[in-house]
Amino acid sequence: MSSGCKWLTVLVACSSACAAEPAKTVTVVACAADGTCPSGRLCKAGVCEVGAVGADAASQGDTGGADATASASNDSVGKDATGKVDAAAVCDPDPSYGPTARGDVSTALVGGKLLVLYGDEGAPIQCNSNPKYVSDAHIFDPCKGWELPKSTQMPTPRARAASVYDRDHDSLWMFGGRFRQGSSGPYTNYSDLWVYSGGDGQFQLIDEGKTGPSARSNSCMGYQRQSTSLWLFGGNTSTNGLNFMPLADLWRFDAAAAQWSKVATKGTGPSPRLFHACAVGDDGKALVVYGGGGANAFIGPFYGDTFVLDLESLTWSTVQGPAPMARIKPGLAAAPNGSQIWLFGGHDDGAVGNRNDLWSFSLTTKAWTVQVLGDLGAAGNPDVVNKPANAFCDFPPDFMQLDKISPERREAMGFSADSKGNLWMFGGKSDCGVLRDVWKYDITTSKWENIDDTTTGWSCDRFKKPCSTLCN
Repeated sequence: MSSGCKWLTVLVACSSACAAEPAKTVTVVACAADGTCPSGRLCKAGVCEVGAVGADAASQGDTGGADATASASNDSVGKDATGKVDAAAVCDPDPSYGPTARGDVSTALVGGKLLVLYGDEGAPIQCNSNPKYVSDAHIFDPCKGWELPKSTQMPTPRARAASVYDRDHDSLWMFGGRFRQGSSGPYTNYSDLWVYSGGDGQFQLIDEGKTGPSARSNSCMGYQRQSTSLWLFGGNTSTNGLNFMPLADLWRFDAAAAQWSKVATKGTGPSPRLFHACAVGDDGKALVVYGGGGANAFIGPFYGDTFVLDLESLTWSTVQGPAPMARIKPGLAAAPNGSQIWLFGGHDDGAVGNRNDLWSFSLTTKAWTVQVLGDLGAAGNPDVVNKPANAFCDFPPDFMQLDKISPERREAMGFSADSKGNLWMFGGKSDCGVLRDVWKYDITTSKWENIDDTTTGWSCDRFKKPCSTLCN
């Protein structure tokens, strides 16, 4: 254990995320005088955050595996004004087990647990893509930590699939995606459709993909509750990782009839694209498509346009006015209130790159509203850098003014809304690598909560000082 650290044992209770769990006795460590913590933990309010893996914690006699002090539902364990440890919301997941850091995953809170399907764990090299697809899936229980799916059948491993949560049936739908063994050669694109049920924890192959949309990756999909229909737009049919073949087709899957149909629309719709995002509003009246890129999506320019499809008249309209800066690979999800779509992060084609801003789109007013600016640049502007890069992919520690309450800037994360008005996010890719943290945003309180933390892929200044570069 690092010198200068003091270990405390306190009785804490679980938060609403796992209120059925009993209170637990956990060990909390105070920060050293220099603000550091053992095993790379974060120092918050004078107390080392509960949740990192390390031999230091294990050697203190903690129970429940490598580190029984991990936080599952609170972003810190701090002290109040009297110096007493704040016994707020801590459960006991084991962070020594779970998925590797990864992006391009399919994610949703299903059956009260966060399902994380497959993805790409390849950390970028000199800010260039380095795909390394994985074949494992995981489930995160906010109280008990990570576990493996118990389904008797599983989809073929893949990344960059389209997925969406169906809250009426507590299910995750997943279409398409791509996979490649190793780091070279052509990809295999998929056109099959699967559903995962939170009720029995089972996957079911719904459609083999012989008569519906062509095999593709990086498409987007929304779920219309009122007609039990999936709406799928665009994507990339190329099997060559060095070029893109974007699409602009629209498909509807009738879940009751288990049948795909291609949809003809009116008006001017989105251009062919991939890396975009879409969602159907909870009231079922419209499909919203935002951003992405075309055949030149490697270098840009990216798209910052927003299109709304009236699902009754099947007519496209274009949204005018202020909007998120053009970007690829953002997260987009429909809130369970009938009128809002939420967008987080993604990668812009300006100087900032990865983002951690949060926006809402009103289906009533057809207008975007920024909810959280995230990291800021010079003069408090989130669209410019605070200090320019020293060279290509060489960022100073103060590249941006960090918003430490928000998640790390990222793209290609898993992002989904649950049935209670929360947004859930897992992993993604950042300026400093790949991520495997879990975050929850409560729409009613407008607060981010770090549910399962890891410093993998985080900017250095988020968890230690001094920092010589953005990442170390």
